Amino acid sequence: MVVIGNKRNKKARNRLPQKKRRQWNVREKLMVIHYFENNKRNVRGTSEKFDIQLKQVRDWVKKKKHY
Repeated sequence: MVVIGNKRNKKARNRLPQKKRRQWNVREKLMVIHYFENNKRNVRGTSEKFDIQLKQVRDWVKKKKHY
């Protein structure tokens, strides 16, 4: 006797809702960098204000000369 009904359906898995990816243009990135530099270089405060990851702020500041 073969049991077939034990396979899990890929669509039936419980998936966590993911945050939609946001694209930032150069003007917005420079605005975030400007805010960061004029507010005591506070990465956490800047990331919370603009609702972005801490690493994203650090990367943009590091790459500022390319913008």
